[in-house]
Order: sequence, then C-alpha cells, then structure tokens
Amino acid sequence: MKWVIHEAVRQMKEWERFASEVENFGHKVQVYGDLLSPPDGDFVRCPVYHSIKYNSHRGVFCNLDELDACSFYSKLPYDSLGRHFACVKMKEVRYKLSEFRENGILGDKFFIKASKFGKRAGSHVISLNEIPYYTDKYKVDEDEMMLVAEPVNFTSEYRVIVKENKPLVACQYKSHGKMDEQELSPIVEDIILNWVYENVINHYTPKCKLYVIDIGLIDGSIMSVVEMNSFSSSGFYKCNITRLLKGIDK
Repeated sequence: MKWVIHEAVRQMKEWERFASEVENFGHKVQVYGDLLSPPDGDFVRCPVYHSIKYNSHRGVFCNLDELDACSFYSKLPYDSLGRHFACVKMKEVRYKLSEFRENGILGDKFFIKASKFGKRAGSHVISLNEIPYYTDKYKVDEDEMMLVAEPVNFTSEYRVIVKENKPLVACQYKSHGKMDEQELSPIVEDIILNWVYENVINHYTPKCKLYVIDIGLIDGSIMSVVEMNSFSSSGFYKCNITRLLKGIDK
C-alpha cells in the first residue's frame, strides 16, 4: 500500500500517530507539495480543494455528487436526521422558511449550508435578517442549491470512517459545539457503528471505496446524521488507526 500525503496533513495533530502506524503496517508514504498534483498512490490525504481538483486521480476518487448534502438527506428517513429540512435555491430560502414557520417548525434562527461538497458557504445558524450578510460574505449565487433545516443542539459529534459501505472505526471530535477529540469505549463505538449501518448505509450507499460519515447526539439522546465527507480530506481525530489500517488492508 502507498499513501500520498499533502504536506499540510503533516501539520495535523494526528500525523505522528498515523505515520508510526503506517510504518508498522509496512505501507509506503510519499509527501507532495501544494503546487503539484498528487503522485500515484493507493490512498491520498489532502486539503478539500485538492480532493475536488484531483478527484478522478487514483487514491482520491469518490463520486462527489453523492456527497452532496441534498442527495443523501433526501434518501434518509426522519429518524436518521432528527430534524425537518428542505433543499432550495438561495433565492427561494425566505419562501421556504416562511412555510416552515407557518407549520410551527422554525423559530427565529435556522441552519443553512451549501448543498454541494466543498463549497465555501459552510454550516451556519443564522436569522432571516442575516441572510444578506451571509450571501455577501460567502458570495453565494442566487441559484446555488442550499440545505436549510431546524437548528439542533448537538451535545456531542462523532466521526465514522467507512470502507465499501462498512463502518470501520468511530471517535468523538466535538462536545457542546467545541472541538473535543476523544477515543470511545468499545461498547459506545459499537453502538455508533451499528447505528450508522442500520440508519444511514441501509438507506444510502455512495459509490466511494472510502468515505466519512459524521453523526451527532441531539440533546444527549437522539442520534442524527450531520454530513458525509471525502476520506481524502477528512481528519482521523482520535479514531483507532490500527483498526482503520487493518480494515483498509482487507
């Protein structure tokens, strides 16, 4: 196995742990710079903009359209999401929010993000009055497809790494909205891996050899999908790298 690593990845907190484990497995590592395209390799780890620009490159490829938020949200049942949502063009957001309010779904604030993978207009909770500031700051085109939803309180958030639609490992990366990287006990990790398989993968299976699913715990009790991401541009946090590499090796 050969890993191709963008130089920025070596600045991540997980790098030393990852490099040591890769060496133990006998995998090769080649580092490349920002001005170059990724060399040939089995797996590539790189910033988001490289995972998009070089998506068809060996070791990076994932069907990025299937990581589009609206693509997978629309396939999942309400119990997998824990909140109401809608996919609309930016110019239609106000109208859809009015509908939500009429049905008693929304208060003063709402969640919004660009549906397309890798777009700069990332996840935010804003009010109607803040829409002009949001669209101006992130240069959101009026025809850009957006995901809008009820805001929820994630008391903890977890990263799950998936190979060929089988969850391999999970770890915590946030607690009460702040970064809080934690390993999980075997029991908690198994609960999360099983939940992801039953409530996400059973309903939606992107054509990616490796990808990442983030889930959250709403108000400490309800599991919910947060988003899906490219394996190449996602951190491992405190996930068990030994078991991850064993799963990848199979």
